[in-house]
Amino acid sequence: MHELNIFLKSRNEALRSGDLEVLREHLKRFEVAKVEEMSDEDLLIVLHKNRVHWKDCPPELLKESVWWLLEREYSLDFD
Repeated sequence: MHELNIFLKSRNEALRSGDLEVLREHLKRFEVAKVEEMSDEDLLIVLHKNRVHWKDCPPELLKESVWWLLEREYSLDFD
């Protein structure tokens, strides 16, 4: 499988699961800088902002993430 396809499959599984450890492992696997230093709150922001910008996000997850971000007064954009 091509590297991009491997990345996308891993990313989609992490975003779909909503599990912070699955997301952390995905980020570590693809060598995202400082993932070990990220708090759970930081990972939740990453999860929800990425879902909002994921074109194939299931509608129920998109709704959950939009509300999660707005309730905490986070922007829907990547900052």
